[in-house]
Amino acid sequence: MMNACVGVSVLGATALLVFAVVTSSCGSDDAPAGPRDGGPDGIVVQPPDTVPPEIRFRMPADAEEQVWVRNPIRAVFSEPVKLGKDPITLLANGIPIPASASLSDDANVLTIVPKSELPVPATVSVSFGDIEDLHGNALVKRPWSWKAPLWVRVGDPLKNDGFKSPPLAAGPGERISVLMGVPGREGDLDPPLSLWSSERTTSPWRQSPADGIGASSEPPTLLIDKDGVRLMSHVTSDGAVIVKRYTEGRGWSDIGGDFRSVQSGSTALAVDADGILFLAYDESLADDETNVVVRTLPRGATSWSSLGKSVNDSSTEKGARLRSLTIDKNGKVYVAFRSKTLDGHVRSWSGTAWIPVGMPLNGGGESALETSIATNDDATLFALVSFSDRNLARWWTRILRFDGNNWTNHGPDITRGAQVGSLFFAPMRGNRLFAYMSVNPELAPIEVNSSGWVSIRPPAAATSPDGRLAAGGATIDPEGVPVIGWADNGILSVARLNR
Repeated sequence: MMNACVGVSVLGATALLVFAVVTSSCGSDDAPAGPRDGGPDGIVVQPPDTVPPEIRFRMPADAEEQVWVRNPIRAVFSEPVKLGKDPITLLANGIPIPASASLSDDANVLTIVPKSELPVPATVSVSFGDIEDLHGNALVKRPWSWKAPLWVRVGDPLKNDGFKSPPLAAGPGERISVLMGVPGREGDLDPPLSLWSSERTTSPWRQSPADGIGASSEPPTLLIDKDGVRLMSHVTSDGAVIVKRYTEGRGWSDIGGDFRSVQSGSTALAVDADGILFLAYDESLADDETNVVVRTLPRGATSWSSLGKSVNDSSTEKGARLRSLTIDKNGKVYVAFRSKTLDGHVRSWSGTAWIPVGMPLNGGGESALETSIATNDDATLFALVSFSDRNLARWWTRILRFDGNNWTNHGPDITRGAQVGSLFFAPMRGNRLFAYMSVNPELAPIEVNSSGWVSIRPPAAATSPDGRLAAGGATIDPEGVPVIGWADNGILSVARLNR
């Protein structure tokens, strides 16, 4: 007669007992009974699991100093865990922030989601509470904190050998691009252009091949359309208007057209909801005068079409110079230009002709030096204008709002007695606008709301007491968040507003 060794598995809170069916090791019918492996006959006793779970990976990393508030908050554990009643506490500047905590299907990854927008700037921290493994061992708790500054740096600073205000553009997938002079060619009259891109907020800059991009005597215009295609326009020193498209793996290629401008002429690009590309530029006339003209290129087309005649009245407003181009949410096109007499004008396209938008932006005794126009989510038109007196002895900057009939002041003057650098104006998230300029010794980023405007504190590094600082380009990413650049002594820095 054979006696079998019977196996049973029992899982307890502190011990795992395994009973196994034993064949040859059980012995024969005549073998004496006795303890085996430290337990009763046929029983193998496993020691209890007393190893606590640990955190193997954290996002953001502990003590990280450049964290975007939209980044996920996650922790990866050494083994599956279970959450108790109060598993985590999320703090911003020491103040509790309501947040949810959930586990992945394998119970190894914890995701924390704030239930309200985190404030910035802030020191954010996570404290772990009731978390244990499947055997009741409590998590090894370690400090975890990071900093979310008001401005998050994009890549490392770049040597800028081209322009004081190189253009920026943002597109899908957090891609940010900048056009500037090729490194080592700062002495060129027309510096060859170089495209740099950062694929994510924290990724380094990557230089694209410069072949085919050409050179420019003035800062070019850079745009990334909804498909992520990069487009640029600029004027060469001999007055040729160049428009190009960048294709990954193939480089830059011309987009139709053979247009003439003047040395130091300006260009502007915009794309509407249907993918139609708009190009505005200073057109050269035979008598050394200029008109502002707009041309369009539908998606997939290879030839440009004129949008009416010149934006300005070619008989009474010769010498007009382009200042800004924008398209509202309804597809209405606006252009701002400055006349030879330093008056600021805005025109809109009616479908058949260019129509004046109100009276000139400047009043008597004023000159409108620079203008940038933009519309908010309500399609209300605003103008950011740098003024001076007629003797160019005093300067000030003002935001104007068009009420359907007239231009009115939108809040107090932004600057008084200081000449500003390049102006940028564009819609941002939440029915607001973003304005950007440099007023030495620092930058002046501004948020425009329905009642006026408020200053946004510039990046801490963006000051230059010796007056070398210049506002670089600026752009708005697809989610309506501003990105700015600034140049100081030939070094370009870029940062994204942390919202």
